[in-house]
Amino acid sequence: MIKKVKKLIAFALILSVLASTALPGNYSLLSIKANAAEDEDQNFVGILKSGFPEDEEEESSSSTATTKSTTASASSKTNTKVSTKSAYSHTKIKESIQKAVSSYKNTDIKAWLIIPNTNISKPIAFKKIDPAKGINNSYYADRSLYGVRYPNIDYRNPIETASYLDSRVKLGETWKKSSKNIVIYGHNWTNLRESTMDVGTGSGKKWPNNGKNNHIMFAQLPSYTNMNFAKANPYIYFSTEANEGVWKVFSVAYVELDSSFNYNNPNPKSADYQKLLKELKDRSIYNFDVDVNDKDRIITLSTCTRQYNVGDNQRFIVVARLLRDGESDKDTVKVTTNKNAKPPQFK
Repeated sequence: MIKKVKKLIAFALILSVLASTALPGNYSLLSIKANAAEDEDQNFVGILKSGFPEDEEEESSSSTATTKSTTASASSKTNTKVSTKSAYSHTKIKESIQKAVSSYKNTDIKAWLIIPNTNISKPIAFKKIDPAKGINNSYYADRSLYGVRYPNIDYRNPIETASYLDSRVKLGETWKKSSKNIVIYGHNWTNLRESTMDVGTGSGKKWPNNGKNNHIMFAQLPSYTNMNFAKANPYIYFSTEANEGVWKVFSVAYVELDSSFNYNNPNPKSADYQKLLKELKDRSIYNFDVDVNDKDRIITLSTCTRQYNVGDNQRFIVVARLLRDGESDKDTVKVTTNKNAKPPQFK
């Protein structure tokens, strides 16, 4: 028994010596273990801070908090166009697109659209126009994301169908190689007039809402008719697997369906594009302090409305331009009423 005790004491002494043994860089074995754990924690924090900034802790007077904050700041400066919210990170969006393709068994799902403070966070389908196969711009107007067609859908039979890209849109390897005007359609059968408008998914604390939060497809897009909502949500997130997109709203408008105003032309010529951008600004019910020119890429979200009484010749649109280098979705956007907004030009 005494021999065993002596052996244990000797073994403990050996460990003590090893623990205090100096290694290159003045690290002992024990300090290496401690620093390894600390580095692992710092790396984990760095990943959270750079990819998921919404998890950032409030600044602390402690040196540890200062170090974490510095790490986060350094990583966030690497790409000013990366979204500031983890739910909108491109990695997560790409994963969501891939899962949707698998879940719906539909390779036509090409993108994802998010409008904060609404229930619009959804996959976007795209079917390239092909007249020979009978594929036109209405292909997904009465089809679900599964590709199942429902020819008799309307407000009396409001089956949820896919939100979809205009069939003439070009989706390139970069936004510069894509259409100038990326047009996205979605139905709205339940939120059609400002007088009875439900705004976002709020309960009335931030903006009015009558409690009908079950609107589907693009029925919550008209939330932008509410100025408080427009001020609070000036950015839209639309991305493909190849390209991340953060878009700044510059026009909220009612338009007529008429060949003389092609608001939904994805590929206008340069002169026509300049005219379109000016017209979109002139028609907007709000003035956004967002400049836009013919070098910019824009998205146009289009849905049904009955603001101007009964008739299927009217649409409500929200238009936003792609963030430029150096811009961020943390930048504030001033919104004021456009007292001279151009109304729809019905014939």
